[in-house]
Amino acid sequence: MKYSRYQPFIFLLILLPFFLGLSNRISPSNLEESVQADNDLKDHFSKMIYIKGGKFTKNSTSNIIFTESDSTLFSHCIPQRASVGSYFISSTEITNSDWREFYEEKVQELGKIKAKEKYYPDTARWLNEFKYTSNLPHAKNYFSLPNFNDYPVVGITWDQANLYCQWKTEKVNKLLERKGRKSLIEFRLPTENEWEFAAMNKRNEDRSKSQTYYSWPQDKMISQLIDLVNLGRILDQNGTVLKEYAEDGCLYPCEVASYPPNNNGIYNMSGNVSEWTSDQGEVRTRSFYNSNYKSKTLTTLSEIESEIAYVRSNFNMEEEEEVKLWLKDIEHDKKIISKGNVKICKGGSWASGLIYAQTGSRQGINKDIASIKIGFRIAISDVEEEIINYFPNKKWKPSRK
Repeated sequence: MKYSRYQPFIFLLILLPFFLGLSNRISPSNLEESVQADNDLKDHFSKMIYIKGGKFTKNSTSNIIFTESDSTLFSHCIPQRASVGSYFISSTEITNSDWREFYEEKVQELGKIKAKEKYYPDTARWLNEFKYTSNLPHAKNYFSLPNFNDYPVVGITWDQANLYCQWKTEKVNKLLERKGRKSLIEFRLPTENEWEFAAMNKRNEDRSKSQTYYSWPQDKMISQLIDLVNLGRILDQNGTVLKEYAEDGCLYPCEVASYPPNNNGIYNMSGNVSEWTSDQGEVRTRSFYNSNYKSKTLTTLSEIESEIAYVRSNFNMEEEEEVKLWLKDIEHDKKIISKGNVKICKGGSWASGLIYAQTGSRQGINKDIASIKIGFRIAISDVEEEIINYFPNKKWKPSRK
């Protein structure tokens, strides 16, 4: 082929679109945007702790005295074998600072009036639930003051907690899309099984060997709990006060991670605030339809009433003490289910007694209730391998410690 003096120019014209495309890809603005997306993703995943799935015994509780005043605590905690797949769970409860980022974006999107109506925490609960807090900063400024940034967000309904999860899901998937990754990352409330599995003090490999009732070492005495957990008053069987509310250093909710983590690196799985899970409330009780007294799950009020009617018709309450106690407990649980739209909360709060702190204990709360004693943490499962690169190499620890 005869060489033409125009061939080099033709060759450059062919390559020009490639060089222009490369220039666009590595431009300072695009590079800066990519780096920012990386940092934002790492920030969203910074508190997530990996929990390897396995089998365990759920709903195990010790024989701590149950009182009539425990109006949200299910009395039937029948131990059952369960299994969970592997997942990630946040090492702390969602904080005021976390929620404020969500809320401020909703203000930009909807305007302040509509955003406040739908997404602002119910701060009036401080006065409604505890009127003697009226002179404390908590009453009016718990959510708004920077001093409370690292405190768990409270006054949030179950639906609002799920809306936060949806918002965070959208944020993260948009960031991943900017990185060229099509992902289905979904933040959500943990299931009751996931929550309990993560809360147990035993490491994953030890869970089948022995039972633990708390998120701290089993051998700790009540006198040592003041350094381990933010709980309410603790009484003995005679009603003698063993621990007052503020003896653990916090009269109300305190900063997340104010106490040591459990063996999984997770903070405040007991005390501080009770936590929403994704599970529907139901009653787990014994079935008297056969001599084995197998456990039975009742999900509706009508099912509970049918079970009570059957036992009343077929057993002598006066002669069979065990059945009498069963009836007393299931009548208690019936009152919880009758509140409607009941969801399971776990862990107990700064105002709760010791029985609430047991990992197997179960509270039933109407999902529309917002309380200064209830918050939440988040979970993720089915994370693709390439996305795990954005997760921290080490377990999260509070910078103030």
